[in-house]
Amino acid sequence: MLALARRSALEPLASYLALRLPRLSGSPALLNAADRLFAALGRDPGRSFLYAARIRRREDAVPSGRRLATLAHLLTRAGAHGDAFAVVRDAVAATGHDRDGTAAALLTSIAQEWIVYADGDAVLDRVRGLAELPGLVGTVPDMLLAVCARRSLIEPDMLARSAAILADPEIEPTTGLAALELHLGRYGVDTVAVEAAIRLAARPDAAAAPPSLRLAAVLEAGGERDRLVGYYRRLGAAVHKLVPESPALATACLAVPGGNADLRRMAEATLERRTQVRAAQTRLVADLADPALDWAIVGNAPAGRGSGQGAAIDRHAQVVRFNRFSVEPEFTPDFGRKTTLHVRPLWFGGGETAAPRVVVTGLHGEILCRSWSAIGALQARGHEVAFFPPDVQTRLVAELGRAPSAGLTFAALAASLRGGRGVDHYGFSFTDQTQGGRIAHYFDAKAPSGRHAWQRERRLFEEVTGTRLPAPPVVPVHAERDDRLRIRFVGDHAGYHAGSDAVTAYFRQAFEAVGRVVEAHEDYDVVVVNGEGSMHHGVHSFHQKMLKLAEAVARRRPAFLVNTVWQKNGRLFDHVLRQLDAITVRERASQRDLKARHGIDADLRLDASFWAPVAPVEPRETFAGGMVVTDFYSRQFGNFVRMTGGLLKAKPYIDMGEYGWSELVASLRTASLLVTGRHHAVYAACRARLPFVAMAGNTHKIEGLIEASGLPIPIAREAQELPGLIDWADRHRSTYVELFDWMEAQPRLDLQERLAALPIRRR
Repeated sequence: MLALARRSALEPLASYLALRLPRLSGSPALLNAADRLFAALGRDPGRSFLYAARIRRREDAVPSGRRLATLAHLLTRAGAHGDAFAVVRDAVAATGHDRDGTAAALLTSIAQEWIVYADGDAVLDRVRGLAELPGLVGTVPDMLLAVCARRSLIEPDMLARSAAILADPEIEPTTGLAALELHLGRYGVDTVAVEAAIRLAARPDAAAAPPSLRLAAVLEAGGERDRLVGYYRRLGAAVHKLVPESPALATACLAVPGGNADLRRMAEATLERRTQVRAAQTRLVADLADPALDWAIVGNAPAGRGSGQGAAIDRHAQVVRFNRFSVEPEFTPDFGRKTTLHVRPLWFGGGETAAPRVVVTGLHGEILCRSWSAIGALQARGHEVAFFPPDVQTRLVAELGRAPSAGLTFAALAASLRGGRGVDHYGFSFTDQTQGGRIAHYFDAKAPSGRHAWQRERRLFEEVTGTRLPAPPVVPVHAERDDRLRIRFVGDHAGYHAGSDAVTAYFRQAFEAVGRVVEAHEDYDVVVVNGEGSMHHGVHSFHQKMLKLAEAVARRRPAFLVNTVWQKNGRLFDHVLRQLDAITVRERASQRDLKARHGIDADLRLDASFWAPVAPVEPRETFAGGMVVTDFYSRQFGNFVRMTGGLLKAKPYIDMGEYGWSELVASLRTASLLVTGRHHAVYAACRARLPFVAMAGNTHKIEGLIEASGLPIPIAREAQELPGLIDWADRHRSTYVELFDWMEAQPRLDLQERLAALPIRRR
């Protein structure tokens, strides 16, 4: 590897070793790396001061602390992952301990990067070998799982090799399910996924973990009928809520003799929904291949403004649009009005779908769909619902290394079926919204999502469609040196809804005062992870964010986990948590969970949205002193849903994805009560000093906020409780005034001050 690395990566390593090796020559691995380094640079080792230290064989101390982290980083950067791993291992072997977890963090980070480029068996064998060291033996199972989960994005065999680890009762089942989900998103259902699902379903605590519809789907797709039925039986009474959401569990229900007649009818209805989806997908593929039909695929990029293509779009037989779009009169000259097929998420905040056909986004939809009852609701309203064929998604993920956008996926599907003939593309750019003005859509001013690889998507789109996209705007490059603090910001969820927009605005205001936010490919001085609502139950986003923190810890960069929920996560990253510069949670329940499960003391600071600036704007809507509602988390569907019956059906509805933060607060000031299942809606109500009735969501963040205040404000667990709590809120408005006063008296998250106090050290 050293011989192949860029010289620019080898020179810093040579310079560092030239200064340090005479004092660190007690590490055989480091001396071996030095030998190969000179060969790669073409230097004469006999004339080198560094090599003289090698010849003298001075048995000085091995590197430790910051010196060890610097060496590991330089070796890894030079492509010498094996040497970096060996140097850290030598350090633990020499001291006999890893008291602060530094070595475990470094070894995990090195191995996760190393396994991407090297033979998987060799790397895993080196990790397993750490069990020989008393200082590391207890960390090896967690390290193996982390490394295997990392490789599952690259090679399918890694999940198979981690199967024994996934079955280990010491590893929480949610961690294994997260690794399985990573694999499914990359490869879909294969023999590796089926084997992992078998192991997970066979765990003694499988029924105690949150039921996994994906696990059941993999067992069914893999032909493991007996194991699927066994898993179904172990779920007990929960199957009554799960059968309408899972064709796999519906299949298991019908395979069990006898049983509840109503449950069997629900199972038959669920399987009929899947039959209709498969038929719709077949018709979609046939229509895309039909040369008699011409198609317009219409993106939402701002580059389409002023094109005057609206009439041309509407002349096509089939017009495809994506996610939120607008056909308001001001946009129709450029983007048209006609829509025959709407590509959108299953849960959609952009209003009712008018198109007769719907394609639901998401990787491997039939396997990973969380709610088939929501599919059924779309079908009942007359929509023909399909998923993307999984083979086109698998190809795109392999090309991009991450989930493709809906626009690229549909364009690639159409190109594969008709070779670009009879298909016209409008409103696509992929990069204009990430440069210059940073406006995501032609119809609003939201910030663009960082979820997709926009530059790679642009190149791939042009390749598969043969379409030449307009050149993106030129962003001036400043040649002068920028010595400001370089901040890597992880967890920018702007664009999700008004609350997340406010959180990001608060953080970026702090960052701009003390430094600059760097792009993903740039080096950094400090990492700030906005945990927000993603750090719970070992979900995929929890692992991704903790891996960013682990990398920073291993590189001895300051690292902050802020503004976070924390609930029922495994202990895989305890060594990372202990070394963070700060951890702040937003409420008492998360603070208690961190202390009880991990022994970590976290500071409590209110959600950053509460301190985000509120501009003096006009309300988006005026509610004339009435009650308003948002959506609510459904444990049955595993997502947020809108109330479609009962007391709240006729009340004005707020879609937080359609509001800015200032607009939301201003609008709530015109209401008398908010009924919500949204954490950030509660914060908006508190900022507006508006009483609210809240229903618990997928984490304890709302309950934890009220607990921290010490006030007796009740939280609903079920929808049936809402009428009584609405009455309670009307009778206890003074209690809410106490809450608002308490919140306004709380200390703000002092992130700006903490970052300003950091020394800037260029490494």
